[in-house]
Amino acid sequence: MVVFQISLEIYLQENLPMEKTMEVLCKFLDNVLCQKEELIGLHNAKKYKNYCFNSLYPTSSDKVYHKNKRYQLQIRTTDRELAQHFANQAVRVKDRIIKVIETSVQMLPKRTIYKLYSISPCMLKTDYGYWRSYLPEANFLEAVKSNLIKKYKDFTGQLVDEDFSFFERIEFINRKPILCAYKNVSLLGDKLDLYISEHPMAQELAYFALGVGILEGNARGFGFVNDKWKK
Repeated sequence: MVVFQISLEIYLQENLPMEKTMEVLCKFLDNVLCQKEELIGLHNAKKYKNYCFNSLYPTSSDKVYHKNKRYQLQIRTTDRELAQHFANQAVRVKDRIIKVIETSVQMLPKRTIYKLYSISPCMLKTDYGYWRSYLPEANFLEAVKSNLIKKYKDFTGQLVDEDFSFFERIEFINRKPILCAYKNVSLLGDKLDLYISEHPMAQELAYFALGVGILEGNARGFGFVNDKWKK
């Protein structure tokens, strides 16, 4: 299993307020995905999409991405064909705001990961709203692990012995829920530091998380993580 990172150099044709960025990027990437008929089904299906993305950078102090400026975006996936599709088609899609100048693909090396840290907020979907209002922290932590295992089993088809410690400890970067606006809906998420166990399956899942994101809404821009490794 390999994680692919697709780097996009983007030229903005209009000013883009930061609070609208997730919605605009989702729409653009959905457009890219649907350039191939077989992938329209993936876009519409209620299933794991096996890709995630961060946001535009560098950021700006005035919370606006500016017209006629260039920015970077990273998409990650565990699907080789999907990686090539994003790299090949992103430059061809016509969009009012986003113009992709250049793309590149690289494979992320496997190293001993000691920490995963959030770039975009992660989100746990529940029937009752934000989890902290009624769930103990232990349930949230179990959801982080179990969600990744479900994605891993779905992607690889392998059975997983779940009797292992995924992380040694977790730290919440945010003190209050992080508000994320998407399609006129306000969603609440969290940013985490996950200190990963050295157990082989924990290391496998941590690497996998780089390609698919943690928790839910990853194809909508939630749950993108980076890693730090032991030297």
